[in-house]
Amino acid sequence: MIKYCSSLFFLLTLLSGCTARPELPSSIATHSINSDYALIVGSLSRANGLLSFDSWSLSFRSLKTPIPYNNIIRGKVDKNVPFGKYDFDFKEQKNSGNIFAYLVPAGEYEIYQTNMTNTYGYSFTSWQSKEPFSLKIHANAGQITYIGEYAIQPVYEGKNLFGVPLMALGYWIVNDKSTRDIAMLAHRYPNLNWNNINKNIIREANTPLFIRQDIH
Repeated sequence: MIKYCSSLFFLLTLLSGCTARPELPSSIATHSINSDYALIVGSLSRANGLLSFDSWSLSFRSLKTPIPYNNIIRGKVDKNVPFGKYDFDFKEQKNSGNIFAYLVPAGEYEIYQTNMTNTYGYSFTSWQSKEPFSLKIHANAGQITYIGEYAIQPVYEGKNLFGVPLMALGYWIVNDKSTRDIAMLAHRYPNLNWNNINKNIIREANTPLFIRQDIH
């Protein structure tokens, strides 16, 4: 399910550590969402705690659009700063994260890859999905498509000599958090019509890496 790899070059990661959040355009013109383009929005979050992930991402691409499109929704914290440096739009009891917005050619898309990293002490570990999967997204022309909150959760396996849990991999919980997310997006882009949202949130995934939680 997950491909595991370790790197001795953890120092490079420490030196280059910084915060990074999903992409948010500084502005989105009302006429940008038209007969050729759509807006994909949602939120990306991670489980709270110092033993959670340093970075987490979802790769998505076009399937049946005239213009090829490939992008990555990224999240990252800087653990060099005491207690981590967070650049989150929301902080809740279990998860904290950010909203995102991508203006894309209208058509069919898929989330097809996920990556996670964790730094602890002198070790740097990364996980990447190995088995192929496809979470379909349909972005209607002239509409805003909400795909939900994707919240990465760590899985632990045993402990080290100091009793600290060892992270094994992670999985994603998908929820409909449209009330929270759309309110934040509408505040940032008040010129857009947020009353006509196309919800396109997965119900069941063809991989155990993703679990739709709020409908069970």
